Amino acid sequence: MRRDDNEPPQLCQFIGGEGGTGKSRVIAAIAELFVRTGQSHRLLLTATSGTAAANINGITIHSACRFSKDIVARVGRAGNLDGFASSGSAALRIDGQTKIDWQEKQVLVIDEVSMLGAQTLHAVNKQLCRLRKSA
Repeated sequence: MRRDDNEPPQLCQFIGGEGGTGKSRVIAAIAELFVRTGQSHRLLLTATSGTAAANINGITIHSACRFSKDIVARVGRAGNLDGFASSGSAALRIDGQTKIDWQEKQVLVIDEVSMLGAQTLHAVNKQLCRLRKSA
């Protein structure tokens, strides 16, 4: 990712652990910190499934990246992104407001990230680079 010299370097943090160890509480604390400091517009909470997203008051990472449900991908053909696809035409239809919204984001949380395949994680990275206009 390209960055301005005035921006701090990107920080990638992984919080892991078995069920019940408090990962969701950490996410809730992060969200609360952003709310209390008036910066909630800079945080995006996502998860790999609708249920997990609902548990953290977020959205799915697939929705955040504007990936579409793809029946062909679900049956195991090439381009499988965990049942979703990011087509070239979909990427071209990203509206201006979506790009503006992503420019404000500084922190992206992906709950249950271990459920994402490598192809999907790569597609997420590519899509976020498009949305944020970075390499």
